[in-house]
Amino acid sequence: MSDYQALHVTEMDQQQEVDPDRPAWGILTGIGIWIFSYMSQLLVFGIWFGIQLQVGGASLMSREELDEWFRTPQVIFASIISTAVAHILTLILCWAVVTRFGKQPFLASLGWSWAGFSRSGKFFLVFGVVAGIYIINIGLVQVLPESETTRFSEMLKSSNSVRVAVAIMAVLTAPIVEEMVYRGILYSPLKSRLGMSASVLIVTILFVLVHFHQYEGAWASLVGLSILSFVLTLIRAVTRSILPCVAIHLVFNFVGAIFIVRPVLQ
Repeated sequence: MSDYQALHVTEMDQQQEVDPDRPAWGILTGIGIWIFSYMSQLLVFGIWFGIQLQVGGASLMSREELDEWFRTPQVIFASIISTAVAHILTLILCWAVVTRFGKQPFLASLGWSWAGFSRSGKFFLVFGVVAGIYIINIGLVQVLPESETTRFSEMLKSSNSVRVAVAIMAVLTAPIVEEMVYRGILYSPLKSRLGMSASVLIVTILFVLVHFHQYEGAWASLVGLSILSFVLTLIRAVTRSILPCVAIHLVFNFVGAIFIVRPVLQ
């Protein structure tokens, strides 16, 4: 047996040994990483803001001027970049916790397979769920209040560069990091201790809670987001894998990203 074959066999054995529903980390660790994934955005932005206080003259502004400065495209764009950096830091922390600094397989421990789905099954699962959620969202707008002005919509209006940055992050980093945190590191220990039903509910609520401030007042969007989170978590529970969730989340965000950048392209 060649060295490559031996390495491949070892990796396959590791994937068969690990159980995504019986993680090596506990609920407190999962909650800690969830908190870090949110607070790290504030931390990175705070570092940038501190630099501006020292070298950018922000400390010389009055409170009213500072409030207005926070609404400028430059600061909003910096907050988007801060979120992207926080995503990278969160991904590194996830790797360290899951692998115990390289001692355990990373993706296999979180569940990284299609759970026996055929090629056509993968297609219908991903695009069927995405289409279904968007159809539901269209219906929700007809029956629920939907404010046209939210923090998220105001952020997008600030500049074209913000729109492009948000769209890129929504496709490249958000699906992977959010699924690893919510449906991976957070769901797994909850499932091990509390069972599937309670875990699906808790993860769904926490996912919506973090996004609430962006869509406050847009109740149709919030309910749609709740349904998306519930479906993704339920798929994770049934398939015991986050890979289908990442794929669905990515395609869902990609469609949304097209609408975000459309004004830039017109």
